[in-house]
Amino acid sequence: CNLVDSSGHAFHVRGAEVTHQPLMQVCSGDSLLLGLPESMADAQYQWIPNVDLSSDSLAQVVFYGNQSSSYVLLINHGVCTDTSFFDVQVNQTLLELPNDTVVCNASQLNVIPTAVTSGASLEWSNVSDFSTLLSNQSQFTWTLGSFPTLYAQASSSGCWAKDSMNVVVLSLDEVLGPDQWVCRGDTLWIGAQNIVPSIDYLWVADDQILSSLDSNFISIVANENS
Repeated sequence: CNLVDSSGHAFHVRGAEVTHQPLMQVCSGDSLLLGLPESMADAQYQWIPNVDLSSDSLAQVVFYGNQSSSYVLLINHGVCTDTSFFDVQVNQTLLELPNDTVVCNASQLNVIPTAVTSGASLEWSNVSDFSTLLSNQSQFTWTLGSFPTLYAQASSSGCWAKDSMNVVVLSLDEVLGPDQWVCRGDTLWIGAQNIVPSIDYLWVADDQILSSLDSNFISIVANENS
């Protein structure tokens, strides 16, 4: 008799996978986990480009950049090379208040941010932790003398920015003091008693000013026009 024997083999054809991961967002200055939560045994990983990443050869890495970026992760597991695309959007919220200043004989000051992210929401407070909210408007009318420092915070796309400003309120009567009586021809020293470093001084007088016009104290020779 004739015997016939046979055997068969099945071949599985696997194509390379291409995936596009959802957009990931992060605030400027923060870090972000990027990649695949689980790695495959014996697989090799390569990130392109490899900038602003904690590693270029792991399945999951830390992104620490300050600019939005796109990445490609190549996964070579001996059969095919899979490709995953990642997009990272870095959101930045900007807020800048006017510089610290000194005002004279004023009761109110209208504070408008010098720079703020378009569409950002604003909050104003007189304490740094914002436990007390004064307003959520785009500008703030400050009753001077009620507190020394004004704080503001802006939020946009889940990111925050904070800034503050100080205002010193001066009364010219308190700074210069009362009028004085002297004899004609005497040299008199007059000036500002409460010195604030950010103040500029400019003196104008009919008498001869013997010292600098831009200092806090000056000396003059008194005459009948004093």
